[in-house]
Amino acid sequence: MPCMIKFNVNLPDELHKRFKLACVMEGKDMSEVVRASILTYVEIVEKKQAKKKK
Repeated sequence: MPCMIKFNVNLPDELHKRFKLACVMEGKDMSEVVRASILTYVEIVEKKQAKKKK
């Protein structure tokens, strides 16, 4: 596994509760979902930037 960096984010209490419940319902770890979401976002931005360079 690659080196991991701790990442803190501030969320409204209600959103945190909803997110945690959604992860439990899907049987997923909250960190796993956050990493997947960040990866998706980064890939979208990178593709957009690559198109601008053409």
